[in-house]
Amino acid sequence: MNDQAGVNWRTRAANRFTGESDNVKAVILTLMAGLSLTLIGAVGKKLGQTLHPFEISFVRSLLILVLMAPWFFRGGGLIGGLRSLKTSRPILMGLTGISFAAAIFLWFWALPGVPLDLVIALGFTTQLFSMFGAVLFLGEPSRLWRWGAMAVGLAGGLIIIRPGYAPISMGVIALLGCYLLFAANRLLIKVLTRTDRPNSIVIWFAIVSAIFSFPFALSVWQTPTLEQAIWLVVLSCLTTINHLTMTWAVRFGDIAVIEPVNLTRLLWAALIGFVVFGDIPEVFTLIGGAVLAGTVIYITRRERRDARERVVAPETGT
Repeated sequence: MNDQAGVNWRTRAANRFTGESDNVKAVILTLMAGLSLTLIGAVGKKLGQTLHPFEISFVRSLLILVLMAPWFFRGGGLIGGLRSLKTSRPILMGLTGISFAAAIFLWFWALPGVPLDLVIALGFTTQLFSMFGAVLFLGEPSRLWRWGAMAVGLAGGLIIIRPGYAPISMGVIALLGCYLLFAANRLLIKVLTRTDRPNSIVIWFAIVSAIFSFPFALSVWQTPTLEQAIWLVVLSCLTTINHLTMTWAVRFGDIAVIEPVNLTRLLWAALIGFVVFGDIPEVFTLIGGAVLAGTVIYITRRERRDARERVVAPETGT
């Protein structure tokens, strides 16, 4: 009877979700993505107290590869899956994977010593670094409003780290390096997607990250305890959930709807950081994070409006 009730509950929930508008689905999925990202930070922070970041990075990459392999090979079998891994730019693919692995290592290295809300707040700098790099290296249009938004975003970052007024820890420096590498990684992905399939890029990420981090992990390896092994599996599952929910959110909804919802990451981080680790959120972190997030939201909405105007203009002959 209980089993039947459980099935009926899941069926009703699925039907209710299916019946919602695409933007409502996107909001729900974005909330889940924000929560899963914050939980990844919390689990990584816990693991980082007893395991070396090299080992965490390697095991995480390996487990994600194992989790994704059945999905990747299910369509064309082993041969078809291997065929789809073919890349026209192996060197660039390798650099992309290495930059991602290095960013992940810095993230896990910084987590134990940095409050969770600060980790998440500084994460909004990735979009700003990406925009700056796209103008400099990919030849994207350099518009005045973009530089203005960049200046406001930089001010938000300075509010958080307060150079000269508060000591800047090595963890914060590592996080900034991490988010700079994530931004570079986004630019490399943008170039790769011109010739390679996104699914193939994701699998290559896991492969290159595992290979790159293996010798470093081997040099500091300690056999995980049962508890640590469970947390490593949880970490990998949460990462997979985060990728999937964010990907589907972008597919369902408008970016202008999704980006404001990403602000909830700050709330999740403040709540989980306080409950689990006893971190009391600093006002400057929340204010600076809100400025950074607001800048990202403005950029997203402005880009969307400009793109819509470029489509309408040729149609109206203006």
